[in-house]
Formats: sequence, structure tokens, C-alpha cells
Amino acid sequence: MPDETRRQRVLVVDDDPVQLEYYMAVLESDYDVMTAHSIHDAIEMLRSGTPVDALASDMYLGRGRSGIDLLAWVGEHQPDLITRFVIISGNPVVDTGAYSVRVIMKPVDPGELLQSVSMLLEQDPEQTITAG
Repeated sequence: MPDETRRQRVLVVDDDPVQLEYYMAVLESDYDVMTAHSIHDAIEMLRSGTPVDALASDMYLGRGRSGIDLLAWVGEHQPDLITRFVIISGNPVVDTGAYSVRVIMKPVDPGELLQSVSMLLEQDPEQTITAG
């Protein structure tokens, strides 16, 4: 049963610390925000059992990894989170493979980011993913 007093939590993944600070500043008034600097850090957080209600990932995460790699991992290990996953990209064409996810274009408008996360969470506000 979800904790009614807990704010919804968003995991934001980007290898650029300046971008992570920006996304946190935009989202933290409405959500608890966790940040990860790499796909490895994001997966560790998801595996830890900490509840995550939505996930926003940059397309390019450095070291040859991408938001699509993270999307594929989520699809395999936490498929219920796919409907609450957004890719942030500077490229207007993003091949997400078999998954249909929202894409936010860079530069990211703060209102669009807030609206996108809100829309993702409204899809099923009672459902939270806890790794296990």
C-alpha cells in the first residue's frame, strides 16, 4: 500500500551536473527528486528498493551509454515504470525501439518538464515501482 504522506519521487539521469541541477531546481518544488550521473548509478538506485514514481533520462549519458539503454533495462527489470519514463533529447528523432515513451526536446522548457512529469504520474498515481 502506498504511503499517503510521501511525495512522489522522480529519478532524473544526466551525465551533465549542470543539467541535473537545472532539472532538480525545476522539479523539487513539486516532487522529491533523486539524481544519477550515469546509467550505472540509475540502475543501482532502481535496484535499491527506493520507490520511484517517474524517471526522466537524458538521451546521451556518456561512455557510449544512452537513455535508450536505460529504457531497455527498465523494460526488462521494471516494466511498469516504462509508462512513466521520459527521454530528454536535443535530437528530434529518437528511436526508442519497442517502447513508446514521451520525448522532451532540448532546450528544456521548465513548464514542459513539469507538465510532462505530471502527465506521466497522473496515468496511474497509486502505482509506484519498488525494486526487489
